[in-house]
Amino acid sequence: MRVGDELHELAAALGVATCYGGVGGERVAVDPSVVRAVLTQLEVDVSSASAVRGELTRARDRRAAGALPDAVVLTGRQALELPGRGVLHCESGREVPVTGELRADRLPLGVHALDSGGRRVALLVVPRGAPTPPPAWGWTVHRRRGGGAGRRRGRQGRWLRRPGDR
Repeated sequence: MRVGDELHELAAALGVATCYGGVGGERVAVDPSVVRAVLTQLEVDVSSASAVRGELTRARDRRAAGALPDAVVLTGRQALELPGRGVLHCESGREVPVTGELRADRLPLGVHALDSGGRRVALLVVPRGAPTPPPAWGWTVHRRRGGGAGRRRGRQGRWLRRPGDR
């Protein structure tokens, strides 16, 4: 298995996306350096190929034992099955007792901590995507003959003067 494949598998095990849908619907791969930076922020050691293999082995062992990974990213309707009772420490400071299944669409967005199964893990609840910005409009200032905005040249310059300018 190549290091890129191991990095991809490690990211997937932690819920970190390694691709996304582009504007035209095409699949766009996330640059491996970005994936490494995100995993590093989740306190996963990806400093070398052997570190990635070690983290991947630990993630596989935890998955086989039914234990939670060190960090989990949930979005949309994704869910996380808890190994038992736990406490969700919300970013806001609120503490919520939890059991069973945690669904992203029922949790507040943010970076939280989850105590469950004798471990504390980072739980990131993120939106499915960035919201579409509202339509906007604004004034446009056109340059004419290299004059630039604010210069007093002809009609354009008179229009751009501030009140009180002569």
